[in-house]
Amino acid sequence: MTTIRNWVRKYDIPCERNDKGHFVFHQEALDTLILLKKQNGVLNDEPPTEKEGLPIDEFYSRMDALVDRVDKIDRELKAKADDVVTVQMLQHRREMDELIEKVEHVERKIDRLVSQINQAPEQQEQSTLNEKPKRKRLLHRFGF
Repeated sequence: MTTIRNWVRKYDIPCERNDKGHFVFHQEALDTLILLKKQNGVLNDEPPTEKEGLPIDEFYSRMDALVDRVDKIDRELKAKADDVVTVQMLQHRREMDELIEKVEHVERKIDRLVSQINQAPEQQEQSTLNEKPKRKRLLHRFGF
């Protein structure tokens, strides 16, 4: 059980529950809970003092060390993210270069085919000019 539920039962603090079962407190009940908090020293929001066991100077030096560690981790994380992006960009560049090479290869093949197609009619015309008409050759065989 939580501290607030214990206090509500122990000190018979008036409260209601909403349709989801959560506590709903009025201002008087909240004031009572805040007073109990101060009396019992529960959920203290202030930094520790020397009488609680940790000297204030040491507390702040530890906090500074933690902040420094968090900053270092943040810098390392950003550097790692930059490295990942760089690797991805290089990979994409390699893939683009491969695709460009394939497109150029296909273009060369198309150029060769077009030149062959353009040469084919010229060759056909020359071969038809060199050939004798078949009709005459056929008639020639029969003696005409």
